[in-house]
Amino acid sequence: MTPSNMTSPSVYVPGKVRTVQSPYYDTYIVASGSSINSGGLTKMFGNVQGVNGVGPNITNLQQAFQLQGGESFLLSAFRVVPVGCALSDVDNFMINNTIRLIIGAGNYYYCDAPAEFWAGGAGAYGGTSAAATNGIPDPRAIVPFDVDPILLTDGVNFHVEIVGTAFTASANFTLRVYLDGQKTQPAQ
Repeated sequence: MTPSNMTSPSVYVPGKVRTVQSPYYDTYIVASGSSINSGGLTKMFGNVQGVNGVGPNITNLQQAFQLQGGESFLLSAFRVVPVGCALSDVDNFMINNTIRLIIGAGNYYYCDAPAEFWAGGAGAYGGTSAAATNGIPDPRAIVPFDVDPILLTDGVNFHVEIVGTAFTASANFTLRVYLDGQKTQPAQ
């Protein structure tokens, strides 16, 4: 039997909730000559798209440190991706910092490891050149939460912390953190 719109399941049903396979992301940008992780602690996922000139190239969050009303998110992978950074800055960042995902009001870290552990699975790769990446550009080169995915719901606080030793960027430094998974959104 040939599937039709009446027999094929769909993630989109008009007037109902829908699911979307799309990550949440936030971007940390430091200008050349400025301090990376100044003060030894940087919090991410506080940017809000459309506020203070923050565009979709920086984040897709609609509310700081939590999901907007009616949304839930089944977090299935966590990624750290340096974008267009000097190799020495990426090396210093990975050697001197750990990345933590904190969910809820307590200080419990759901993810806590040095930056290089959270392979990015994205970005430019120069083969034999000294391209600054976090793993090879392959969507399979990530750390999945196959056994224990994490359910985030609206009203539950979360953020990512970069914890470590500050250093001066030798070039422009851009780091993007992705929370991969399945979004459930209210009817549109």
